[in-house]
Amino acid sequence: MNKLILAFSLTFLTLFFAGCSEKGPMEKTGEAIDKSIDSSKKSIDEAIEESADKIEELQNASKGPAEEAGRKMDDAVEEFKESMKKAGDKLKEESDSTGNGY
Repeated sequence: MNKLILAFSLTFLTLFFAGCSEKGPMEKTGEAIDKSIDSSKKSIDEAIEESADKIEELQNASKGPAEEAGRKMDDAVEEFKESMKKAGDKLKEESDSTGNGY
């Protein structure tokens, strides 16, 4: 009886491990799903990267003429302030030299 159980066990194990070497329909389906998920991840990553590049391009485009005009206006205001201060200082100097005060 022990030899029969041993023989049956060895036969079962041999068939079990031999059957595992071939891919069944469920394993093939699982691999197909894995490939599909990997492909989707790659497509999503590429889309995100392209979107980030487009956003960066748009941000750089908005730093064009309007921003340059704003900078020029800021510079002009600063120059005006400086020239007004110089004019005020010169007026004070002339007023002090005549002795009349401000």
